[in-house]
Amino acid sequence: MIYEVASLVLLSLSVAFSIVAVEANSLYRSVFGLFGMTATIGVLFMMMSAYYVGVAQLLVYAGGLIALMLIVVSLTAGKEK
Repeated sequence: MIYEVASLVLLSLSVAFSIVAVEANSLYRSVFGLFGMTATIGVLFMMMSAYYVGVAQLLVYAGGLIALMLIVVSLTAGKEK
């Protein structure tokens, strides 16, 4: 019962973060929405006992890719406006 409720909460958070990533006016908010989505998906993988996939999701996507995107956005933020 608790597993199903936690799964539904994480899935709804993932959808909410996805909507934030797509609909945000700021590039920084979009990147943080993408971070929230990838982090919740990583936690969902861990809840399904796919620990290696969950850790890889958190390290590669939620960690490295988001850091790279933040660097790119900060370097090109002046050209956006």
